[in-house]
Amino acid sequence: MKSRKRMTLSPSAPAEAAAGDEGGAPPSPEEISKRAYELYLARDREEGHALEDWLKAQEELSRHRA
Repeated sequence: MKSRKRMTLSPSAPAEAAAGDEGGAPPSPEEISKRAYELYLARDREEGHALEDWLKAQEELSRHRA
């Protein structure tokens, strides 16, 4: 049986996407993780999309700060 590597996202409560907005600074890994977790929850915890969620969260937060 092939083991799958799993990306662990923060189990903390989802945070506001704009939390910690620093006026153009790139989002922190913690902010991206929180948003990616929100996306995971919105998809009813369907596994297999961790990278997609991370990249989407990063793009959303970066766009919001621009």
